[in-house]
Order: sequence, then structure tokens, then C-alpha cells
Amino acid sequence: DPFIEGQCWRDFHTRLITTMSEALIEQLRPRYVVHVEEYAYFTDESERSLGLTVPDVRIAETEDRWRATEGSTATAVTLNPKTHTLLVPEQIEQTYLEIRSTQFRKLITVVEVLSPTNKDAGKGHGHEQYLQKRTNVLLSMANLVELDLLRGGQRLPAEPPLTTDGHFAFVTRHEMASTVEAYGWGLREPLPSIPVPLASGDGDATLPLQELITTVYDRSGYDYSLEYDADLKPPLGESDAKWVQERLGSLRSSNS
Repeated sequence: DPFIEGQCWRDFHTRLITTMSEALIEQLRPRYVVHVEEYAYFTDESERSLGLTVPDVRIAETEDRWRATEGSTATAVTLNPKTHTLLVPEQIEQTYLEIRSTQFRKLITVVEVLSPTNKDAGKGHGHEQYLQKRTNVLLSMANLVELDLLRGGQRLPAEPPLTTDGHFAFVTRHEMASTVEAYGWGLREPLPSIPVPLASGDGDATLPLQELITTVYDRSGYDYSLEYDADLKPPLGESDAKWVQERLGSLRSSNS
């Protein structure tokens, strides 16, 4: 549903991650465990990203041994403060899946569903930070599955370059980390099933995207909560926009 991207992506992302984890657990137990993990980073308005910080000064309750002794003197200076606007960094949270071996908890595969912040090449540097995280996963000798269900933002770098239309799934196997299997489909096509590589010697698990996203859509009540009269963000091309309006018209007719 192209209306999800501009209206309720965070909600959809969280629900999809949970639904995918449940589907994988059914296939992988008891040899593997599947965990929903989360990472966060901060951005500010000065076009730079912020990492984790430690305060320069801490104020804590202590014993009285450092209290000033009687008779000590100090000169108090009072200043009149000026009022400024504080630029509070925005915390951006992202959930993803980790598949680990049951025996040694070794990281086997990471499954990511890209969000707008991962594809933002602007002032937030979300795209740059995601590419660094992506590199760290591949250097750890883990497999990587990435779902790009968004039309907006910058595509992942690839040779030859990826098209700007449609949706993609990327599967990178640790033994062939320099190549990626790219699965692409258009707005009007049914969603495919995507392989999820595991440890050497084990066959792939599967993510049946059409089934999973339909489940999320039905459970979430998007059929009545989405604003289908609103403009699509980002906008569609003329042909796809016409197709969407025809679909909406037929649905309205069947419900009337």
C-alpha cells in the first residue's frame, strides 16, 4: 500500500519486524534464535550526527566530608542570564532482527527493513550512518538481508546502479560479501518470497513478504485508518497514480 510510507511508516516498521520474527522462529527453532534488536543515534540541526556522549560534570549525592568548614569565605557574583533556544537532538530508533545459533549465540544473519532515516542523504546523515553499520555487519562474517520497501530516499550503492522505481530486497551471503542478490518488483506486482541465508551447510529460511505484509495490514486496521484521499508522499508517476486511483475507485464501489 503506497499510502503507508507517508502516513504511518514507524508503526508499520515495528509491526512488520515483529511479524517477520514470528515467521522465522517457526522455521528455525530450535537450532537458531531470533531476537528483535534496536539501535539509536542522534541528529541535530547543524548537519552533523551525534554519537553517545558522556557529561563533563556530574552532580550526585555524596557524604558530607567535602562540605566547606566554618569560617571559610567566598565572594558571590550574580549574573543576569540571557534566554536562548536550545537545539535538542532528535533520537532516532531503529529495530532489526538478529538470527543467532542456539549453541554459541554466534551472529549468523541480520535482517533490516530500511526506514526513511536509513535512506536520508541530507543533514541527518542517516544514509551515511546506515552504510557504516552495514559494513560492520558484513565485516563480522554475518549474512545480511535488507528490505527496501520505500519509494523515497537514496538507494543503496550498487553496480550497476539500482533503479529509482519499485521496491527491492537484498541478500548478501557472508561467503560472497562482494556481491549481493537483488530482488526487485514494481508497485503493481505481488510481493515475492525472499531467502534468508543461515550458517554454512543449512538451507535458507524464507520470508513470504506478501503473506507477512497482508497480515500486518489486516491486524493494524490500515484499511480504515489510512487517509486515502490524501496526497501520496512521495508522489507516484502518472501511470502508477492512475492505477492507484482505479484501485481505490473499485474498492469504494464494492464497499458501497
